[in-house]
Amino acid sequence: MVGRTLTRLAKDATYFIAASGSRVQLTVQKHGTTKVATDLPKAMGGTNEAIQPVELFLTSLCGCELATAQFVARHLKPRVEIEKIEFFVHAIRDNAGAIKLPLNTDPNLMPVSRLQRIWGVAHVFTHANQDQVNEISKHVKRR
Repeated sequence: MVGRTLTRLAKDATYFIAASGSRVQLTVQKHGTTKVATDLPKAMGGTNEAIQPVELFLTSLCGCELATAQFVARHLKPRVEIEKIEFFVHAIRDNAGAIKLPLNTDPNLMPVSRLQRIWGVAHVFTHANQDQVNEISKHVKRR
């Protein structure tokens, strides 16, 4: 008898958001209930009433890591239950490109404003042993 493997073809995920902004504040609402807002500190022209867009980006990275870790843990043999994961994430960005004036500066001379480094720690709360947590971590890093 020949063994068969059923492989589900992964389909591309698509995403859509509708957002509105005024001054430097942006609001996104999904399904009428979930509301996410961004703002800037007062020193940068904002009201400091919500997180900065770059902080929302880092939050999204944590959310992806959490969802992936939970997926992997559910599919391990034996199954692992993760109670929660606490993330402590740092990033460094060179702001020179974001605030460079005059606006008509030669693009080849413009510093690029992007995150130069992202690092952090994730504390996993589970009854699993360290080898199982390491196995989950290995899979999460590959995905």
